[in-house]
Amino acid sequence: MGHPEYDRLTLEKEYHRDLAKGLKIKAPENYFLDSSHKKINYNWRSSSELIYQDWLNKLRA
Repeated sequence: MGHPEYDRLTLEKEYHRDLAKGLKIKAPENYFLDSSHKKINYNWRSSSELIYQDWLNKLRA
């Protein structure tokens, strides 16, 4: 499921940080829209919001 707690840019920052360190890493799967690694596929937003809303509702119950 990944990291629903991440905002849109968190994983991108970590990826580019690790590349700058010279680490041999692969781009996150299904995160970038193309091979330029500049456009992000932010399709998990609604799912992450739903997870947190459900969690808050359980806390209030």
